Amino acid sequence: MFEQVKQVLKLSELQQFLLLTLICQVAFWYLGSPGPSLLNNAERDLVSSVKTIGASIVFLLLIPIVWSMFSGFKFRDLGIQIGSSQVGLVIVGLLSLVAIPILFFASRDISIQETYPWSGTWAGESVTQYFVWIALYAIYYAAYEFFYRGFILKAGERFFTPQLCMLLQVAFSVMIHLGKPFPETLAAIPAGFLFGWLAIKTKSLIYPILLHLAIGALTDLFSLYHQNLLEFLP
Repeated sequence: MFEQVKQVLKLSELQQFLLLTLICQVAFWYLGSPGPSLLNNAERDLVSSVKTIGASIVFLLLIPIVWSMFSGFKFRDLGIQIGSSQVGLVIVGLLSLVAIPILFFASRDISIQETYPWSGTWAGESVTQYFVWIALYAIYYAAYEFFYRGFILKAGERFFTPQLCMLLQVAFSVMIHLGKPFPETLAAIPAGFLFGWLAIKTKSLIYPILLHLAIGALTDLFSLYHQNLLEFLP
């Protein structure tokens, strides 16, 4: 059936890739990304957060990976493998340590506190709830990193140079931040290059996922701390 759809549309593989990337990006921004919710002052709670994660699974992971498999890509082509574990873990560990003081002070920004955690005060009510939230967050980051650093960056190399793919994934990943705090959107530019470089360096998505998760988890923790919302602290 997939082949029949392609015949009807009569699109080249490059056109399919670009169209699918655009559709998934737009669909996730409107149906899953916190950007529109923040612009509309929507309430942050666990239910809305789970909906965002669900949308990321559909638009940033499942749809792109199905197309990739039908187009002949292997999992390893897209960074779904262990890769260079020793190098990856060392880099993730060092960068996570560097990020701690930066995120601690950055999370004092009111716009960050009004955005994170997506689950609102729920994540700070107990240690268990915080780590449940981080586990859910990990699913989101896995889908996110697959789309930008796996699908666009790696699958895109069938059609473009690696340098252009790097720029494309940075551009798309920055645009998905529209509606979020301005400092975060600006930070997404160098972060996009960093995560892309890490995926290439380690030949795996595992390490960008781990680093992104560490940054997200620390941001949420510090945001709750600065708002005196960590109820499990003595």
